[in-house]
Amino acid sequence: MKLFKYILLSSVLTAVLTVSGFAQSTGSISGSVTDTLGAVVVGATVTLVSPKGTQTMAITNARGEFNVAALEPGNYTVKAIAPKFA
Repeated sequence: MKLFKYILLSSVLTAVLTVSGFAQSTGSISGSVTDTLGAVVVGATVTLVSPKGTQTMAITNARGEFNVAALEPGNYTVKAIAPKFA
């Protein structure tokens, strides 16, 4: 359970919400998921929850990175779940 909390915390801390410019109405969140030793977590499911409750999912790549584009501006909750991690 501690490892899952750390993975979740790592993904939240590395997630970046990018919304710039007055004419831009969408942004993106990208980041990486790592374990307690700093190793990347490949194939983790990253779920973003918008202020309206809409969920968007992404899977981390071979470098443990994810990117979700075309998001409405706002504060998002980011969760990561990985196979073989409790």
